[in-house]
Amino acid sequence: MCETGHPKSGFPSFYDASYHALAIANDCTFITADNRHVSKTAQFGHVVLLKDWQSVF
Repeated sequence: MCETGHPKSGFPSFYDASYHALAIANDCTFITADNRHVSKTAQFGHVVLLKDWQSVF
């Protein structure tokens, strides 16, 4: 997941990727305010933007 991205536009942070990986491993949803993280890692699932969190529940 940390390698998902492009050198020019950047990669997901180690911290966000770690929390996202924990959410995947525990079949939970990672809620983040980082739009860039969501756009780069949406293919892995288990991630939603903070502004959209109510649609998860």
